[in-house]
Amino acid sequence: MIPPPQQQMRRYLLWLLVIPFILLAAAWFWCWVRPMAFMRREYPMWRAKFDLAKTLAPGSVVILGDSQAVAGMIPEKLGDAVVNLALGGGTPIEAAALSRIVLEPGHTPRAVILSFSPLRFMENAYLNQGVNYGLFDLATVDGVRARSRKFHSIEFGPETACDLDARLKVVLYCARFPSFYYSSLRDGRLWTREADNLDIYHRMIKSHGYFTFGNRPGSRELSRDSQLKTFSPSPLIDSYFAEIITLFAERGIPVFFISCPLTEQSIAVMPAAFKAEREAYLRQYEARYPSFHVLGDAMPGRPWTDFGDPDHFNIEGAQRFSDEIAKLLQAAGVSLTSER
Repeated sequence: MIPPPQQQMRRYLLWLLVIPFILLAAAWFWCWVRPMAFMRREYPMWRAKFDLAKTLAPGSVVILGDSQAVAGMIPEKLGDAVVNLALGGGTPIEAAALSRIVLEPGHTPRAVILSFSPLRFMENAYLNQGVNYGLFDLATVDGVRARSRKFHSIEFGPETACDLDARLKVVLYCARFPSFYYSSLRDGRLWTREADNLDIYHRMIKSHGYFTFGNRPGSRELSRDSQLKTFSPSPLIDSYFAEIITLFAERGIPVFFISCPLTEQSIAVMPAAFKAEREAYLRQYEARYPSFHVLGDAMPGRPWTDFGDPDHFNIEGAQRFSDEIAKLLQAAGVSLTSER
């Protein structure tokens, strides 16, 4: 018996309302349980760093920084106690979150290496990686929101009454709401990236956090940092940089800042005052914190043949640089081998 037209219409409208909720729930569930299946390759890199931080062996030497440190400091060359927790696209905001993890009871490091390019001090936080990847908890992200308002940064958009829009955005980000993942879901076709992402993840774990971004035998292109005219750190970023140093200083853990080199061509086009401004910025932290030390040149340059792209060392360049910083750290009294 065929249902009357009115009943058919009610069923049609019911399904019209229910199906979108079913699809949304399915997408939301997928975003929670299978991010490795569709995320871009940065996700397994960041996931590996957070997992390395959570399983850090006591007495490790930890590297915190950006992609130049990821590609420039090879734990295998430095020593078996070294773990590279630097993040591609990372700023002191993400490094501060990792610092709190590595300072949890049971795996406190013996020394910390910080390395951020000038650009990472001057760009405000994007938060679209660590937050989108579900690696920051709600308290961490809301803390960044509150601090960004204090320093009048615009990462969370214009401030509304009680900052409700930004607070809702924080909650949805941390809940992995599917709309934030649309491009990854589309480009990854829901599951096609899983094998590659798992391979990257396991390579990162095996290498103690090292990864190379550029594989060319040289790059004559100018770094993004070479476009900077003055060194003027973001107050928001500066506050997190100070927080990192303070966290380790309170526990008597020495922190060493080592600048990753740029190509000699990039250094040559930068204003003469830029290097002095960056060095003065770092030295004032050295004066404030007895446990903070700047090792090496504040703006070092290396031949273009050491670079695999405009911003990152190739493997050969990273090996040579790692040998150099191993000597700097050993001269500073830092043991890079595990205590058996």
